[in-house]
Amino acid sequence: MKVITSWPDRIDIDALRSALGLYEVKTILDESVDICLSHTFAPSITPSVQKLIVQWERKNPISRWLPDKSAKLILVDVSDTRYREHKAHYNLDSIVEIYDHHFESREFRQEKIGNNAHIVSIGSCTTLIAQLAIDHHILDQLSDEIIVGLSLTTVSHTLNFQSSVTTEHDRWVYKILYHEMKKRW
Repeated sequence: MKVITSWPDRIDIDALRSALGLYEVKTILDESVDICLSHTFAPSITPSVQKLIVQWERKNPISRWLPDKSAKLILVDVSDTRYREHKAHYNLDSIVEIYDHHFESREFRQEKIGNNAHIVSIGSCTTLIAQLAIDHHILDQLSDEIIVGLSLTTVSHTLNFQSSVTTEHDRWVYKILYHEMKKRW
């Protein structure tokens, strides 16, 4: 079983929206995945976002605990897998994919999982997840909640495209998401 997850101790808005988006992308692509997220939220998860999570969970179960140590992990927005292993007592060999925009342990991760380490220098991990949907030509199949979540998080996590880590790729992906939203409404 593959499980999409992020930090074991708390989750921020980029990790949350990336995990939910990746779950939907993998499901559309007929990959069997579960999702497991921390029950502790960073301040970027506002009460209104928490309500949306509850609504989303009514259709898609989110576990708060990994089913067992044999699960294969897909990490989103995790800057240092060695920290994760220490905090959650996971074996690094259980990590089969990573989607991230942090470079703290890039070489270490790529050595462990090769081409399944999707680590790109961009402003938001949600940009990577939206790009995955674009690459697979399934953007139009994503739910409204996911399209909006990926869009808003890309904008907020890049500080309205003003942060020093923002790239032209973040802006380009956002434009595609924006046009998808316009088609729907």
